Amino acid sequence: MFNATKQDTESRAKKLANKLIPIHNFEEVRDALVTRKRDELDEDEEELASAITKGVAWHHADVPDYAKNLIEDWFNEGEIKVLFATTTLAYGINTPTKTVIIMDIYRSGRKIPVYEWLQMAGRAGRAGYSEEGIVYTIVRSESDAQEIELRYHSGQIESCEPRLNDEDYLRKTILELIYKGFSDKEVIEFMSNTYTYSYLAMIWLKS
Repeated sequence: MFNATKQDTESRAKKLANKLIPIHNFEEVRDALVTRKRDELDEDEEELASAITKGVAWHHADVPDYAKNLIEDWFNEGEIKVLFATTTLAYGINTPTKTVIIMDIYRSGRKIPVYEWLQMAGRAGRAGYSEEGIVYTIVRSESDAQEIELRYHSGQIESCEPRLNDEDYLRKTILELIYKGFSDKEVIEFMSNTYTYSYLAMIWLKS
């Protein structure tokens, strides 16, 4: 289940978990997390462990890496049945997901782009895991339902322009690289591997 915000991701997962009965032993789940963390769990991590006992978990940028790795492993193994996530799971992760539910098509008051919807929907029916995939999109109105058909199902993906084309953003990026200790050579090498470099090279070749 994909959600627009980290807050919604956690709150929705907790609401579902509260309605379910445990399918795993709490101490075993807790011990697995402690082993990966190599330390005792804090209050938020205890809540996550409790949800996992119900076969439910959440996944977003603020979840510690050790916990995200365990969640991904257990989801792949079928120990976690329902996984609430932000777009952290939409790109580059191959999971045995049959059904995807896109809970929100709005973020910060704006509709999400087509490419993002396609990335989330594309998690369903992964090759080698499931023969078919099912995608549901939750909408607020009939007009939103129509736009799902017109914009997301058959619409054109938005054009992509690199952020580094913006002079202020480029300056900030270079300063951050210098602050992190990058040498002149390393900064140049980093920039030569960005989409901006390829984008400008493409424009130059066309001209």
